[in-house]
Amino acid sequence: MAFKLPGKRMKPGSSFLIKRNAKAAYWIWGACAGLLGLDLSVVLSTGSDNRAIYAILPTTLIVASVLGALAWKMNKITFEVSERGLEVHEPVCGKFISRELLDLDKAQIVDLNSESNLKPSLKLIGTAVPGYGAGWFKLKNGEKALVFVSAERDVVYIPTRDGYSVLLSAQDNPGLLQALRAPQG
Repeated sequence: MAFKLPGKRMKPGSSFLIKRNAKAAYWIWGACAGLLGLDLSVVLSTGSDNRAIYAILPTTLIVASVLGALAWKMNKITFEVSERGLEVHEPVCGKFISRELLDLDKAQIVDLNSESNLKPSLKLIGTAVPGYGAGWFKLKNGEKALVFVSAERDVVYIPTRDGYSVLLSAQDNPGLLQALRAPQG
């Protein structure tokens, strides 16, 4: 599903949202709840010693804030296709890739469950939680890849001429691939 970013003038169909994955968000919120539960049990087990609250609460709030920000940002990633190339809008590992570097003849929509050699296996920098990966990864086949994957079934795989590949989960993968392959000029 294509959409228009507020405040930007774009041709229809040039910007795509990452596919939403409730499993990953539930995992993150579950981790927050588990952390809070652990803190509560530590505080209750210390009895009347209030120092435990002062030691644990700030750390818990910081970790919960970071996890909450992750859950919020993972549904805000966009992939923008322009005449110049592909731009991934993501705060930490976002990147612009010029059209000349994209090997669009080899680009395809893949199912990572059947193409297991393309699955991310080692996180180099970024975020990896069950059902969501964003950042630089090594794939099982040894390739380095820029990954923004929230669903394993429909993933756009784009090799580049710069020694790495790109894996994207857009809400409209066929539309993203079509926009990338559309004649420019």
